[in-house]
Amino acid sequence: MFSSPQTIGQCDASDALHVVPSQHWIGVIEGPVDRDEACLFHCESPHDGFIHRPLRTVPVNRLGRQGRFWSFAHLLPESLSQSVDLVHAVNTVPLNAKRFVIALDGQPAMQDAFASSWHAVLGHRLLRLTSCRRILVRSEIAKRNLRGQFELLGLSELADKLSVFRGFVPELARDAKGQSAETRMRRRAARRGDSLQVMFVGHDAIGMGVIPMLDALETLRRGGLEIRLTLVSRMDAPKSQDLASRSPSIEKVRDRVDSAPWIRRLATVSRRRVQELAACHDVLVLPALSHTSGWQIAEAAMQCCPAISTNLFSLPELIESNDTGMLMELPIDGHGQWEGFSLDSERKKNDAIVQTTRSVSEQLTVLLSILSQNRDRVDQLGIAARDKMRSLFGRTAAVGHLQQVYADACG
Repeated sequence: MFSSPQTIGQCDASDALHVVPSQHWIGVIEGPVDRDEACLFHCESPHDGFIHRPLRTVPVNRLGRQGRFWSFAHLLPESLSQSVDLVHAVNTVPLNAKRFVIALDGQPAMQDAFASSWHAVLGHRLLRLTSCRRILVRSEIAKRNLRGQFELLGLSELADKLSVFRGFVPELARDAKGQSAETRMRRRAARRGDSLQVMFVGHDAIGMGVIPMLDALETLRRGGLEIRLTLVSRMDAPKSQDLASRSPSIEKVRDRVDSAPWIRRLATVSRRRVQELAACHDVLVLPALSHTSGWQIAEAAMQCCPAISTNLFSLPELIESNDTGMLMELPIDGHGQWEGFSLDSERKKNDAIVQTTRSVSEQLTVLLSILSQNRDRVDQLGIAARDKMRSLFGRTAAVGHLQQVYADACG
């Protein structure tokens, strides 16, 4: 996820090992990260006096401790602790670093790491240390939620350490055929009148809204609109038990997908391939019901492929509706989650899932119909989406933010 000193930018190994006095070594420790969203933790070394150095550590759970927290905690050998100026820890707590910043996978990672009371007490104590210089989360809403939690616990000093670092999404300048994003847009424009090329990416297919998407696409096809769908998904079982117990089985959904001649399913592809596919499609559809960082939206937008998604959690931070993409409205709670998950009875949850699935399908049908009739609008949204993603996830933005975080932490 992080570049090693030997692969930073254009530096070779000899460059990386030539350290001038003004440079700082940044030790990198990586804990468990959702592999589907690992790209958002990646960032090249920010140069300008900072060099990343992967660290070998001792996971505390190997010493006999049990519990979720200890799988997120690591000890640094004393020699390593003293040899780096700062530790950048991802989803893990360095127990004996002299200075560190910690990047958390938003609100869910904090809940996993500090699940029980003594874990929470110890974890908060470590984060309150002066050696913890910054707590990085990936969205403004994650920052807001964590700030609220910390302030309720009387931990205002932790709230003050919170900062948003979204990560780095590289832009594929040329595809396998050597074409730029602008060239691919002109090729898409040349085939106006052909089928609408739709893309879906998400291994938790049910949680990412594959059912209302299929309902909408089938409705449009019955109405005479020619649509082709590329679906990138292993079709894993839903992460949400509420959805798993109230939706068709993943086997039935997989059969529905694989039996449709107008759908191409790819079980898994590389990040580069996701961008190459996005460059050949008109729109990414992600009608998510479960929590997602929206990494697919960032990857697609870098290739001028706009997205239609929901107003869940941090997705409105990525999509300005009708300007850089389109958002569908879900009833959400104060934490940005779909409120159906918090209902207090089984009947209410069942009804909510049925109603929300129907609502999302109807909204998506309308939005795709609008885009199919105005391909120039698709291109306008795509260009605006790419510009927005560059400002959030581009190398200049990510490196500049990381430089400032490191400079403040080392100061």
